[in-house]
Amino acid sequence: MKTQETELIRRAQSAAETDTPCSILILNLAGIPHIEDPVFFRILVTSLEKRAGMLKADRFNLVGHRLSFVVEASAAAELERAITQLSELLLSHGKAEIEIIRFDIPAKLDAFFEQARLLVDLARNQVHDSIEEALSDEQENLSRFLSIEETLHSADISSLLREQAIYDFTDDQKPQIVAYEIFCSISDVEDLYSTSIKQNPWLFDHVTALLDERMLAHLTHDHNQADRVISINLHSETILSDGFRRFVQRISQHQLSNLVFELPYMEFLADPDRFQRALDRLAQNKLKVAIDGVAWTSLKSIVKPPSSVRFIKVEWHDQLSEIDDEGRLQILEQLERLGKNRCVLIHCGNLDAVKAGLDAGFRVMQGWGVDEDVAQIRRDYFDRTSAAIRAQNEMMEDLDPDEDDDDHAGGISKWFGKLFKTHHREDEF
Repeated sequence: MKTQETELIRRAQSAAETDTPCSILILNLAGIPHIEDPVFFRILVTSLEKRAGMLKADRFNLVGHRLSFVVEASAAAELERAITQLSELLLSHGKAEIEIIRFDIPAKLDAFFEQARLLVDLARNQVHDSIEEALSDEQENLSRFLSIEETLHSADISSLLREQAIYDFTDDQKPQIVAYEIFCSISDVEDLYSTSIKQNPWLFDHVTALLDERMLAHLTHDHNQADRVISINLHSETILSDGFRRFVQRISQHQLSNLVFELPYMEFLADPDRFQRALDRLAQNKLKVAIDGVAWTSLKSIVKPPSSVRFIKVEWHDQLSEIDDEGRLQILEQLERLGKNRCVLIHCGNLDAVKAGLDAGFRVMQGWGVDEDVAQIRRDYFDRTSAAIRAQNEMMEDLDPDEDDDDHAGGISKWFGKLFKTHHREDEF
């Protein structure tokens, strides 16, 4: 990304020479955990831009994960408050706060120039290395992608696919599977090719687009999935592609009716217009949608969606285990407004997360902790059933001690056969 230290200095000089009061805010994001993650950085910058844009502030990209906004002097305090509120939100989620330095021009022009010179020197020191690194990175990225693309372009990706059930706990003693999410783990691809993908924006975008393409090809030919409700995570760009249009034309209406297409909420934050176009295309084809990766604190900002939105997938956060009764009431109010049957608490990593989610009002859940909880419910059910059988056996022996043991054992065997036959179907408990 090209930095704009020189343009920012010119802007400050122009404001001082024309006696046009303004304020320059320099934001340092470098200390925020995970700021190197391109997706997180993009979302944070978009959030900052949204706040600054409302006050007609101009943005300048600076060296080292820094930004600057230039705004009319009368709006400076309001912009600083808005950025501070976002900083406090980051702090409440375990991130570091945004460092803000404000220069009111022309009064603080000299202090601004002193800071700007430091940024220019820092940028110059990085330019030569950055050019060499960029050329090297470009060649290496292309080489890595071609290696992955050569393998995956026409390959069966079944071995890379993972599956996880989404459970409805309305009956907490007999949770029901409402859908299966099928996904391809980027971590598995990284391990397979010994390549870092998530930390490389260019490679991440190209590999995920390729995996989207292969997922659609897999579903086109995998007719074993046709009778199950399947949820798959795609990107807006894939939904808007010609490849997706051809996929919809090739696949049966029956299978399409059982598919739910998940769109990442972060893409709404990064590019609302493109996200809406993707939603429109899905709606035109009468396809079901899921909004994936919503923060629980953002539920109140989501308008009640149409019936075509099957799931709203809410990210688990440790804060959910710490909320008080008033907080649970507020969450429950949002769940009831949006629909408790479609708000899914995801990434529940353990039994404590499942319990906290249920206490908060969630009834549809997903995650390794959910799988563990369901397995425990099944074990308890089996234990209770076994205990009841033993008690029945003992009672029958007391009533008729001479009964043929083989006949009795055969009867129990038949009973177990019926039990397992009844519950063998995977969409039942």
